[in-house]
Amino acid sequence: MRSLSIRRQHSLLVLLFAAAVLTDFCHAAPKAVFDKVKLDYGTLRQGKIGEAVVKINNTGDQPLEIQNVQSSCPCATTDFSPKDAKPTVAPGAQHELTLKYDSKDVVGDRVATIVVTTNDPQEPMTAIDIAVKVEALVLTMPDKALSWGMAPRGDDIGKDLTFVSGTSIKDIELLDIHMAAPTLSVTATREETKDGSRIKARFRISPDVPLGSISNSVTARLRVGNEEATLKIPVQGEAVGDVLVMPQSILCAPKLAYIQNQPLSKEGIIVRASRPNQPLPDVLGVVAVGPISCIIHKNVKPEWGQQIDRHIIEVRTAQNAPPGAQSGTVHVMTTSKDQPIVSIPVFFRMASRVAAEPAQVLLEPSANAPATQRVVMRDATGAALTIREVKFEEDLLAVKVESEKSVDADHPAAIVLTASQVPPAERKATIVSVATDQPGAERILIPVLIRDPQTQ
Repeated sequence: MRSLSIRRQHSLLVLLFAAAVLTDFCHAAPKAVFDKVKLDYGTLRQGKIGEAVVKINNTGDQPLEIQNVQSSCPCATTDFSPKDAKPTVAPGAQHELTLKYDSKDVVGDRVATIVVTTNDPQEPMTAIDIAVKVEALVLTMPDKALSWGMAPRGDDIGKDLTFVSGTSIKDIELLDIHMAAPTLSVTATREETKDGSRIKARFRISPDVPLGSISNSVTARLRVGNEEATLKIPVQGEAVGDVLVMPQSILCAPKLAYIQNQPLSKEGIIVRASRPNQPLPDVLGVVAVGPISCIIHKNVKPEWGQQIDRHIIEVRTAQNAPPGAQSGTVHVMTTSKDQPIVSIPVFFRMASRVAAEPAQVLLEPSANAPATQRVVMRDATGAALTIREVKFEEDLLAVKVESEKSVDADHPAAIVLTASQVPPAERKATIVSVATDQPGAERILIPVLIRDPQTQ
């Protein structure tokens, strides 16, 4: 009895020891603890780099591996590199992750997020939220680039570039300003407002610049308080002569399909003097090349909101414009000294004027009865049409013109297709071609499949 008791006690001790080991093994894991998950860099001067360190502690009892670090913004980076060996943190140790924020291309209140991925089974991903206020020494309006659209050469472009202080010091001083190329000249003035001073730059197109697109930039050196900033701002637009012909192109949406003699633009092509006090140039002629036509409306008086008399050229699809993608050119000839001929490209898509109903035909003749299908032809505009010619493979099916001419919507032109037998497999598919008298309407091609009605 005593011997049995000793054995039981020994077995119990073994079980307790095994349970303790198993419990420790089950709970053995790394644990990532971040000393901070929110970073506020405060106020940074634009162009400066903010730096902070986040400590990652491993409070577990297995090695912690930092597997990846990702950023929501190129401005926020860390010293982690996926090309290097992944940092491993021993139990009880810590790893310092350096975070940097580059404020070169941003301004104002900004946020970003850094996501750190580890082998912590409980929380494998940890987000570090970053906040910063970027203060620019000098702000510009507009802030990225100055674009003026179109303006006559030799004239002011009609838009200004304004420089103001971006700090609490509201006084700003211009030290230097110049253009990158002689296509534009720049003058600057200092203005005083209730909110402080500002520098306003105005631009003028050189009188001898070639007509067309101008791409330039202005460089300004400014001082606010004891600090200086040098800014380079793109300036771009179009130089025109003594006449404005707009738009520069007519590009119709590809999803829109037009029919014959339909206007391609609501406003048309506008021809007017480029300056308000300049006489309206006369339109000597308009040449339309391609499947388009033009109507000239001369000396159109300005409507509400408009200031200058104009000619309007209405652009339409031609009466014989074929279906599909089309292009043409409108050549506008005026009394302008600078641009006597202006060419406007036109792009559009024509709908098929004549449609077959149904557009495809399936014929299933049996041994006892042929298969037939009536197909009607309709004009998209509702106009009357006449079937001129029908082509088909006579050894496969028969086609009869049931009604050569359409009378109205209830009495359209029609043909009847008949197949008496199923052809060999290699000839079960064929095409019926129908030509009509509609201008610009190509042959209507009707695909036909002839098969056994028992085919699954």
